[in-house]
Amino acid sequence: MRYPALLSLSAALACAASPCAAQLLDDPRAVAMGGVRGDPVANSAVIHNPAGLSRAYLYFAEAVYLRDGAGKNVAGVNIVDSKTQQKLAVGVAYGYQFTDSDADVIVDGHDVRLSMSHPFSDRVHVGVGLHYVHLDRSVPVEEGEAPVEIDDLKGFTIDAGLLVDVGQGLTIGLVGENLIDLDDPALPRRAGGGLAFAADAISLDVDVLADFDRGADDATTVLVEGGAELLLADVVPLRVGYTWDGALEQSWLAGGIGFLTRGEGTKGGQISISYRHNLDAEGEYVLAGGLTMFL
Repeated sequence: MRYPALLSLSAALACAASPCAAQLLDDPRAVAMGGVRGDPVANSAVIHNPAGLSRAYLYFAEAVYLRDGAGKNVAGVNIVDSKTQQKLAVGVAYGYQFTDSDADVIVDGHDVRLSMSHPFSDRVHVGVGLHYVHLDRSVPVEEGEAPVEIDDLKGFTIDAGLLVDVGQGLTIGLVGENLIDLDDPALPRRAGGGLAFAADAISLDVDVLADFDRGADDATTVLVEGGAELLLADVVPLRVGYTWDGALEQSWLAGGIGFLTRGEGTKGGQISISYRHNLDAEGEYVLAGGLTMFL
């Protein structure tokens, strides 16, 4: 019978067109808020807008773990240094991605990012991100069935970002993502930006991106993400977010919480947990946890 193989192929193709194929490497703040491109902080800048790396002077390291509803897992580390060389802030991120043994699509591989940012003034920051990914992907089939082929994802691409502080707590972020086309829905070419407002205890961000690759018949679609962060008692950050994915016509609702500890100067730590849930597709979610050290 060919039906099991056909079903496996259908599952693989469906996964390749959905968020379950997307790169999971992220940080808990971005998972919870969605919109962070207008207010990128530390490792959310490495992944979502490299221009944000040079907006504050810090040394930052974070270990993260993420899991989604398709049985995909990522163990990663993110490091940001804008202290050593203040004119060129640098951030690196690495994630090892693997799936459960019973997942519909087996994924195994590496996601590596190197981002840099230069402050042209106190208000204008420009950044670039270099991104290499090597993921082996396969579809399990029953004994005696023909193997089902699914393309691996291997290649190098580039992100670019601009962050402008317009004053009164308002910032504007512009980004171009995956500017070298890898022809894979997991890494679509996107461009757009975010508008953010930040005060002492609250941050708000709304991002709007054009997605050039995942729409039906090559149509350009829109990704809208918005989020808020409220810092309680200077210790507990509460985060909420919403995402509308126009390519899939699906909505995601997210939230998260953290706990901050303070040391001398800028030293301290943070524990964060975040959860994002698909409101339109049963069983699709992203769970993220992170342990952060400010050095």
